[in-house]
Amino acid sequence: MKNRCTFISKINLKLLISVCFMVLLLSVTITPVTAASAKIRLDRNVCTVKKGKSIRLHAHILKKKYKKRKIIWSSTKKSVATVSKKGVISGKRNGKTTITARIKGTKFKAKCSLTVVIPVKKIEVNTPRMVLFVGEKNRISARVNPSNATIGKLEFISSAPDIVSVIGEGNLTAVAPGEAEITVRSTDGTGVYSVVKVIVNDIVDTSLTSSGVNSTIINMMNLIEGYSAFIKQYGSLCYKNGNNPVLTYEAAKAKAESNIRIPLNCASPANWVLYELGFMPKGQIYGTPNGFVITSTESRAIIESNADFIKAGDGIGSCVQDASDSGALYYGDILAISIGGINHTVVYAGRSEEGHALVYEAGGIAQSIGYSVCGCGPIDYCKSSYSRYAITEIIRFR
Repeated sequence: MKNRCTFISKINLKLLISVCFMVLLLSVTITPVTAASAKIRLDRNVCTVKKGKSIRLHAHILKKKYKKRKIIWSSTKKSVATVSKKGVISGKRNGKTTITARIKGTKFKAKCSLTVVIPVKKIEVNTPRMVLFVGEKNRISARVNPSNATIGKLEFISSAPDIVSVIGEGNLTAVAPGEAEITVRSTDGTGVYSVVKVIVNDIVDTSLTSSGVNSTIINMMNLIEGYSAFIKQYGSLCYKNGNNPVLTYEAAKAKAESNIRIPLNCASPANWVLYELGFMPKGQIYGTPNGFVITSTESRAIIESNADFIKAGDGIGSCVQDASDSGALYYGDILAISIGGINHTVVYAGRSEEGHALVYEAGGIAQSIGYSVCGCGPIDYCKSSYSRYAITEIIRFR
């Protein structure tokens, strides 16, 4: 009997020990262990700072007994970012580091994962101004400068979505006649932006053309807008050279990227667009007071299949402004103008609100205004010293 009682007591003792162990285990599992970092907390655990800029982190000591102790700040990569005694972080170079705040004399600390970003300084767009027609779709091409900016994503916002809607990265749709500004903004928090002005016209707009507008004219004028933006951007390198201009946009761009001067003449925008649209072999130019010199029979045949060479009738013999006033000029006309035995070339761009004739050209007029200011247009031709000379020929696309 005694042995049996002893046996039962041993079983109860083992059971009691097992139960106590389980209770202890459950208490450990249910009650979270308080980490050392819980004694101090930062207002942010993850943050970014722009290279060359500063932000401040704030540390909060949670344990009352440590409230009066100093906080020791440190950065794991001082080459990326440094931190002052007061938690002010200064971004040094692109990269990542960890900022630690520790309660002096203890092991209690809190950490923040920091990324130093290269900020966007400028947004370059392919054109500052675009002409569309109702129902037409187009796209704004934009890039950030510097190209290695950490956050290169851009957002596109239309000031008048009922006139020009924008979807995604610069995809435009002309909805109704009018004007809208498309703001291209950096998303890295710098606030850097560029604006593209978009003008939407009806397909038949008598202020521009009495015969409607086809896709060739639309493409041509959008290309010239892009050339104008390029010339404006690199205006300090551009100069007038009537006899030996750079013959293609690609060649001009290569010079700009190598910081080499860019020789232009009045016909450069027209030449470049004819090359781009495949109407002229690259390398041909035209001039003379008698009109355009298209020496290639094949090239002239290509142009004549899409355009008319007009040498008589309305507008011929008149100055640009008079021809515009009479409605003789169509939007996108390439004009040859005789100036004392020299052929001057402009592309007609419609009329200003004041009724002044507007043209594109990259010669003397653009130079006198300043390439960095106007690019190559649209230029108010009424203010030109060439404004009273007669039109000798018109290339008009059908």
